[in-house]
Amino acid sequence: MLEHVPPISLGKLSELLTVGDCVFIRTGFNLRRAHRQFCSRYVREVLAEATGISVGEVESFATLLSRRPNTDVGFWRMWYFGRIPWSRETVSPASLLESPHLAPVFDGFAATADGAP
Repeated sequence: MLEHVPPISLGKLSELLTVGDCVFIRTGFNLRRAHRQFCSRYVREVLAEATGISVGEVESFATLLSRRPNTDVGFWRMWYFGRIPWSRETVSPASLLESPHLAPVFDGFAATADGAP
């Protein structure tokens, strides 16, 4: 939870998020390709560098999809031109959101001056 992160780490997080480096986004979702980036990997790396806390779970596509055996993999077959890389390791947005190290700080609703949502 962020309230347990030292203030210097929060400053580092802010610095990392405002650097504005040009990042080549890779749509293969391969965590092990050091020079390729994708959104959930970026979030994981920025949080780890700024806070020292590792969020999300590294897992293969096979493991990821085995937890939801009724998932239609048609989209992924199309995405990978019929050859899903089952052993490829990645980190999913869901595993980031489900991390016990994160806690919501805003629910998406802002109250008006009279207290109504």
